[in-house]
Amino acid sequence: MLKTTASDLHDLISSSPEAMIIVDSKGNIVQVNKALEILFGYRAGELAGAELDILLPKRFRKKHVKHRERFFSEAEIRSMSTGMDLYGCQKDGTEFAVEISLHPFETEDGILVYATVRDVSVLKRTQDLLTAAIEGMPEGFAYFDADDRLAVFNQRFIQFYPLVEDVVKIGTPYEVVLRTGIERGQFVAPKGRKEEFFKERLAHHRDPKGAVEFIMPDDRCIRVEERKLPGGGIVGIRTDITDEKNIEKQLQAQRDELKLKNAELEAYDHTIAHSLKTPLSASIRFLEILSEFKADNLSKEQHQLLRQALATLENSGEIVDALLMLSIISNEQVERKPIDMKRLVKEALRQLEHERLLAKATVQMPGTWLHAAGHAPWVGEVWLNYLSNTFKYCEPPVELELGSSKEGADSVRYWVQDNGKPLTQEEREQLFVPFTRLHHDRIEGHGLGLTIVQRIVGKLGGIAGVETPDSGGNRFFCTLPSVRDIPIK
Repeated sequence: MLKTTASDLHDLISSSPEAMIIVDSKGNIVQVNKALEILFGYRAGELAGAELDILLPKRFRKKHVKHRERFFSEAEIRSMSTGMDLYGCQKDGTEFAVEISLHPFETEDGILVYATVRDVSVLKRTQDLLTAAIEGMPEGFAYFDADDRLAVFNQRFIQFYPLVEDVVKIGTPYEVVLRTGIERGQFVAPKGRKEEFFKERLAHHRDPKGAVEFIMPDDRCIRVEERKLPGGGIVGIRTDITDEKNIEKQLQAQRDELKLKNAELEAYDHTIAHSLKTPLSASIRFLEILSEFKADNLSKEQHQLLRQALATLENSGEIVDALLMLSIISNEQVERKPIDMKRLVKEALRQLEHERLLAKATVQMPGTWLHAAGHAPWVGEVWLNYLSNTFKYCEPPVELELGSSKEGADSVRYWVQDNGKPLTQEEREQLFVPFTRLHHDRIEGHGLGLTIVQRIVGKLGGIAGVETPDSGGNRFFCTLPSVRDIPIK
């Protein structure tokens, strides 16, 4: 025990900015400083000679006598608040949380103790709020200190690991919790790999690199997310994701079922379309022969009926071809290769030369085309649909501008801009819907062309759409993955 004089102790506490008090072995106050009088709400000199218990809440005073007597018999420097919550009582009866450090000294007047008293009520309220927040979490919370020992956890954490509840205690090393859990079957390790599982899990805990998921003995699925703290230690959250996983399984089962049904429907469509194609072609040819063979013997009305029948059958044939094309796009896997876009556009224009002349169309082509990757026969179908639509639906004379430009870092945009009447927002939204036709009252069609375009471009990794530029007209576009530094042969 340190030795000093009573006067030195008096000088020490008088000059201290902290609240300090000197007490003798009988529990009488020998001296207090101004900071302590202010803290407890007393006037100067009012506490001199009073019993120490006056500064304690009444409910603690009886027990405090025994604590004081034991301390004086085993006097040592220590924090009085270790392992317990301490409270002071102000003159008006207000209680507040305190932290007390005790320092015994041997003097000429016997053993005296001076104590430093700190108001920790704000800290205590903060700690209580933090504790309540941690306990109120639906997830299991645990904090392991810099020595990897359990320092903080909530009740929910224990509920996740009922088989190791007896070892989930403050101060238990993580590896003890883990090892005990593996041995008792709390953590399901692969058969014959307990030691490897222990080492892997311990390594991940000490250097976490993302969330991990575990199946528990009761078939619950737990997600563990841990983070290392800058000042040392590891904080972790345990979340029960069993319901989430069950929903995922249900959704996957529904997706698989829908995929199977769609495949069956596509196969059915393909079969029906393929079955109809041959008799439709034969019927069209039969009517063509009939009109040529009986041309002189048919009346004007009969010729009209014959032309209507041919037009109807030809339109039906186009629908069948479109359905077959959609079926092929959905089921066929193709390799994306560099495309000679200039050649594809020229070929599409060659096939549509008759329609271009009827529309009195002029086509402005770019000097060069940016390169993209795709499946040439399918991309050619895109150009045929876009160009034929502009020739059919725009009022003559039709003016078209074709071009390409970069779309982000990895895509190329291709477009056909016309000088037709700008489409409304509602019309643009309907345009790619199957069997939707905006001009069904004056132009024949089946409403599947742009659906085919959208399906093709999507299958090749791009998007298709239409926009209305400020300059007027409409711009039909599609994007495709770009090709860098690959020559087009």
